[in-house]
Amino acid sequence: MLALYPSNKLEHLSYLLATLLKQRPSEVFEPQTILVESPGMQHWLNMALARDRGVAMNLHYPLPVRFMWDTARRILGEDRVPRQSPYRREVLVWRIDGIIQSEAFCGHSVSEPVCRYWQNIGDETQASLQRLEFSTALADVYEQYLLYRPEWIFAWENNELVTQNQQDEAWQAFIWRELVKQNPDHPAKLHAETIERLANDSSAHSLPDNIVVFAINTMAPQLVDFLDALSQHADIHLFHLNPSVNYWGDVKSNKEQAKMLRSEGISQWLDAAQDNPFLGNLGQQGRDLFNLLTPLHSYEIAAFDIEPPQETPQGVQLLHAIQQDILHAQAPDKQFTHHPDDNSVTVVSAHTPLREVEALHDHLLRLLSSHARDDLKPADIVVMCPAIENYAPFIDAVFQRVGTPVEESSD
Repeated sequence: MLALYPSNKLEHLSYLLATLLKQRPSEVFEPQTILVESPGMQHWLNMALARDRGVAMNLHYPLPVRFMWDTARRILGEDRVPRQSPYRREVLVWRIDGIIQSEAFCGHSVSEPVCRYWQNIGDETQASLQRLEFSTALADVYEQYLLYRPEWIFAWENNELVTQNQQDEAWQAFIWRELVKQNPDHPAKLHAETIERLANDSSAHSLPDNIVVFAINTMAPQLVDFLDALSQHADIHLFHLNPSVNYWGDVKSNKEQAKMLRSEGISQWLDAAQDNPFLGNLGQQGRDLFNLLTPLHSYEIAAFDIEPPQETPQGVQLLHAIQQDILHAQAPDKQFTHHPDDNSVTVVSAHTPLREVEALHDHLLRLLSSHARDDLKPADIVVMCPAIENYAPFIDAVFQRVGTPVEESSD
């Protein structure tokens, strides 16, 4: 059985999950399996369940790739599937490094671009570093291929090329075939065999009775197929964020609309241009997941906030208007009037990362001081950043606690 729980608010998903765990508790000595996409989501969900239930315990939070590997090990057997995959990124880096510096590889005609990249530096230390950086990047690419392009992997193993850029594809395929010679049981192959076994074998394979997938909003088709196959043997409860209550699987981004204008004409473009721009341009990953889940044989329990509050505060009218447009997948109201005191959506420009952090610091202080003590708490604030490591020293300098001594240099 596969059950979908869509909502436009994460708090609603945690409440639905807490209700499910109350109604269908797991066995005393068997932890409840909950798939999450990051340790941060695990921590948030633990705190939410603890607030609702008084305690959060006997919960197992595997990451999706780890869960698929462990489940394949249960189904195909521990002798067939090792505990740790030799195709993990950390292991794959060194395996690739050994292949690209071998004489067998450098003597092949397709390897010339790769060997030229790291051999023409001259200094042996720099060459080793260049080769290691290349191996790290390629290991990351292969890991993505295993999840999102398994058909390429199988084509390469049959000495076939599948893209138009065959010069770069040729040496990638050659390295991959060398990796497969060392160990033929890669995750894509084991995944296909596991799904086939689940489809043809009626036994339960000691699977958990309930498997929960919580707020994983970017799923590879491979994971969706895996969960669909597992749903024939166990109950799969998939809690996912969906920003819109209406169908939005065919919403187009500006880039896609431009291609439509060029290929299909102005009438088709005008029809597509009525979509919500936020959904079209920022929601591609959610749209892809929505389109993957829609054809599955499942039942759905939705929890959307359909109507806005009866009295919208004057200072947040713009934010609520944007939220309602996204919720109903509709174009913005061109008659909407933005009140001058409405600061619910603010765009700030800063000339340096340090100034960005300083502006954020001042903005948060202003928010916390202008709200009542119970109205806004630090736990209600989330700061999102695409590359937080680049801002780490500035955050430490600006947000350093008062009274924390600063380490002085001994020079």
